[in-house]
Amino acid sequence: MRQETISNPDKAFSNWPNPNNPNTMRITKYYKEFNGNISTLDTPTGSHRVFDNIDNPNRSSHFPYVPRK
Repeated sequence: MRQETISNPDKAFSNWPNPNNPNTMRITKYYKEFNGNISTLDTPTGSHRVFDNIDNPNRSSHFPYVPRK
C-alpha cells in the first residue's frame, strides 16, 4: 500500500524549498484514495498517507487516514 501510494498518488506535496515554512526538514507527503476499507472496522477509511522524510528516513511514516468529524 505504501509503494502504491508513492508510485501513483492522487496528490503529492513537498515542503522544500519553501522559505515560508519554518520546518527545515525536507518532507514529501503523498495522498491516495483506495476503494474500500484499508483500516479497522472502528475506523473505516479508504484514505492513505505517506510522509517521506528525505533528511531522516527513520522518521518517515505511512498510515490509513481517518478525518475528524
